[in-house]
Amino acid sequence: MAEILRADPADPLDILRIEAAAQDIFLRGIALLNDAEEPSRRDRLMHLAEMLEADLGHDWTLAEMARLAGMSARNLTGRFGREFGTTPFDWLRQRRLLRARDMVVGEGVAISAAASELGFSSPAHFSTAFRAMFGEAPSRARRAAERASARNSAVR
Repeated sequence: MAEILRADPADPLDILRIEAAAQDIFLRGIALLNDAEEPSRRDRLMHLAEMLEADLGHDWTLAEMARLAGMSARNLTGRFGREFGTTPFDWLRQRRLLRARDMVVGEGVAISAAASELGFSSPAHFSTAFRAMFGEAPSRARRAAERASARNSAVR
């Protein structure tokens, strides 16, 4: 940079020095970019999982997920399956339902509100998915948790 700043732009020899110095700066920048460590595929998948978890209610597409992971949709599906043992959408569904159980059973959130917040198309669709994963309807799970809480309070 010092050479460039000292150079006289009217002097043809200095113009060549400026060009040489600019090329040197450019090549050093390229070398630094090449030396920069690219995140591993596993790191990119973990980053994707964090992003999905942070916005469970978003209507994610495979293309969005692939873009966030920095890989093709096909590559994402295969690598995600090897890393997490399931597809990206099944993983997302499981996370949504686990969060829903916390909301409905633990926090007392209305079933329709939990369904809406977590991206389910309807409370009925949500209840069906909840029952498939946990073996009981969300309303029944809430009542069971309330009874258990009441028993624990009575014991104390």
